[in-house]
Amino acid sequence: MTQISGLVPSPFDWTAEIPQLQAQVLLVAGDADSILPAHMAEFFALLGGGQKDGNWDGSGKTRHQLALLPDTTHYDILGSPLLLPVVQAFLAR
Repeated sequence: MTQISGLVPSPFDWTAEIPQLQAQVLLVAGDADSILPAHMAEFFALLGGGQKDGNWDGSGKTRHQLALLPDTTHYDILGSPLLLPVVQAFLAR
């Protein structure tokens, strides 16, 4: 059985595959986590997010979303009262 900690040092680069994702993607992370908000923003950019203004009519928005929850880490994100509304709004789109 391989532990996650043993996989972390393994080199991988999914940069080319990320823009090809067909499903709508919701990226959710805590702003106090080991996965830095800047890294989540880079991932979001690979999906086309954050590249331009959404426009007054929404025509410039991407179908993907990024949510950074304040004062949250991967240890406590499931207990955040902000998580459920973010997920519900994404699924309701």
